[in-house]
Amino acid sequence: ELRALPPANKFINSIRLTTDNIDRIIQQLQQMGENINQSFITSVIEEKLPKWILLELEKAKQKAMARCEESDDDEPFIWDTEKVLKKLAKIIELHEKVNRMPQLENKFKNEKRLKPENNFSENARVFFNSNAQTKKTFSNKNNTQKSKPQLRKQKQERKILPCIFCNDESHRSTACQKYSTGEARQKRLAILKKCIWCFKDANHNVCPAKYKCKLCNGTHKDIVCKKFAY
Repeated sequence: ELRALPPANKFINSIRLTTDNIDRIIQQLQQMGENINQSFITSVIEEKLPKWILLELEKAKQKAMARCEESDDDEPFIWDTEKVLKKLAKIIELHEKVNRMPQLENKFKNEKRLKPENNFSENARVFFNSNAQTKKTFSNKNNTQKSKPQLRKQKQERKILPCIFCNDESHRSTACQKYSTGEARQKRLAILKKCIWCFKDANHNVCPAKYKCKLCNGTHKDIVCKKFAY
C-alpha cells in the first residue's frame, strides 16, 4: 500500500495529504508488529516527496550527524524512519504556518482601516518594540561572540577517549575499522573481559546500564549488534 501511494507535487497541501497517508500506513504496520525502521521503508517514503523536501531532510540529517559526532556518546548515528517522519512533520508545519501569515497580515490591515484613530499609537508601539528588539538582538550577538572563544577552548580541552576495541585515540569506538562488525566487537569485548552494556570490566549480572538495541531489539548497545557493520 505504501508503494502504491502517488507521489506528492511541490505544493505543501499535496505534501501534507501524502504524509498523512504515509503516517496512517506506518501506524498500521506498527500495529501488525512490523519493524518500520528499515532502510527500504525510508527509501519508499522519500520516493513520494518532492526534491525541495528531500533537500530539507538532508540538511536536517547532516546537522544531526554533526551533533552525534560532537557528543561523548559512543552510540552510532542512525537516521531511521521515525526520525525522517518527525523531521518531515516539522518542515510541513513550519511551511503551513508561513503560508498562513499573509492572511493574518491582511486581517491586521483591515482592522487598522476600521480604527484610524489608533494608527498613531499602534505605529508608535511597533516602532518602540522594534527598536527595543534591535537593541536586544545586538546585545545578544555581542554576548554570543564573546562566548565563542571560550566554547572553542572547552572543545579543545575535551579529553579524547581511546577506542574501546583497539585502544586507538584517532577514532571513536563506533568508527573502529579494525573491529568493524558487531560480532567481531562482541568477541573483542569477551577477550578484554568487558561488559557489553557499559564497556567497563565485565559485570553482566549487576550492570544497571542495560540498553535496548535499535537494530534487533536485543539487550546491548547498537555498535555491538550482530546486524551492525561499519
